[in-house]
Amino acid sequence: MKRTHVIPSSYPSAMHFLIALFCLAALFVADDLSRTVDPRTSLLGTLAGMLLVVFAAGWGTRTVCRRVRCEFPHHENALRSLARWKQGHAALWSVFSAVNILVLRWPAVVSKTWRLENALWVDEILILAPLLLPLVGAWCWFYEVERTTELVAAVKRGRAVRNARRRHYVLLHARVYFGLILLPLFLMVTIRDVIDRVINAGLLAAEQTYWIYGLGLFAMSWSVPQIMRLLWRTESLSAGPLRQRVFELAQVANVRVRDVLVWKTGHRIANALVTGMLPWRRYVIISDGLLRALRPAEIEAIVLHEAAHLKHHHLLLRLCALTLPLSMLVIAAEFWPQLALQSLPTDLSLATVPLALLAAGVLYVLICVAAYCRHMEHEADLQAAQILNSEEPLCRALESLADAGGCSRDSRGWLHPSIARRTAFLQGCAKDHAVARRFRYRTTVMQGVLLGISVAAPWIFVTS
Repeated sequence: MKRTHVIPSSYPSAMHFLIALFCLAALFVADDLSRTVDPRTSLLGTLAGMLLVVFAAGWGTRTVCRRVRCEFPHHENALRSLARWKQGHAALWSVFSAVNILVLRWPAVVSKTWRLENALWVDEILILAPLLLPLVGAWCWFYEVERTTELVAAVKRGRAVRNARRRHYVLLHARVYFGLILLPLFLMVTIRDVIDRVINAGLLAAEQTYWIYGLGLFAMSWSVPQIMRLLWRTESLSAGPLRQRVFELAQVANVRVRDVLVWKTGHRIANALVTGMLPWRRYVIISDGLLRALRPAEIEAIVLHEAAHLKHHHLLLRLCALTLPLSMLVIAAEFWPQLALQSLPTDLSLATVPLALLAAGVLYVLICVAAYCRHMEHEADLQAAQILNSEEPLCRALESLADAGGCSRDSRGWLHPSIARRTAFLQGCAKDHAVARRFRYRTTVMQGVLLGISVAAPWIFVTS
């Protein structure tokens, strides 16, 4: 089977987190900042920053396109330089977003100066537009790299060029990066506005509205699998040996799956994932790029890896890890009241407290949660290798996946270890079973502590 190259993702793996972070900061934290800025200065600075981000994407893209044309077929270095440039562009966008929120005070200008805080969704759309529109402009430019690579490859091999349009490319990335972030955000905004109106009308006291947030969170958790099905343009995997084999592997792994879906990306993304914590709403999603690039045996190994995530309840554990600081704060406030937020020094301004908490939360997610997620990837790899009775099929699948995506086997993702580290771990466990036993022991201890704290905090909050 001939390998198919898949264009790498437009941004680093942490981009989802960065987009969610700055959107949350713009909508929920910036309102507490007290310093004001001239609206004209804020508007001009925001427009200049947006143009700078888009211009930087265009300059980098044109440079890489020229290198691809000149260096083909040995253009791997050009694509690697593009990956590094995208990381730099993500950093530039992050700096602009922080300046837009904290220095130019664009959210406050929209909601306070223009007095749009009572217009449902209007102020939120205007607040988020300077953060999201530059990314759309950057994707319009990044499309040129993919198109150039395809054209040069087609001419070299004498093949027809795939008819891929720019708007399809941009819509794909908008679904991937915006869909699962903006829909929950706007649901939270709607809930917040409804609660404010209920409190202002005197229908409920502020302390009696927590159940509304609880219902909103439950609704989001329940609807995420269906949202992904609709936004990501998925369809059921057609009947055949592969579909039957996937369900057989799910039974072997002792997990229940509702359906196996094919993610229609135009063969641009090679990836597989699972979604849904409840058994009757679980889906295994396999991208068309992965189906095209990997052999059936390699796809089976990847599916077993994803089934292992379900078997070990990694979606729930990841949620517990994200809420761990809040759970620990609830427990600390119960047993050590002097550590509660009310005891903070009174000289801290309204801006200092949320910004300090935001910075601490960012560091916690980027360091602690990311490290724990990489640990869970090793656990899923080990479980898949155990079911296959060998580490070789999964190691080959991981190497093929890196080759299809044009990624270095030594590069580490935000939530995933490098391919080199994952294969070395599996081979080390196969050679020395004591390594696997020690790993499982550490995993059991960490999960026990995490679940204990996550269960104790709500119980203390309800009973106190």
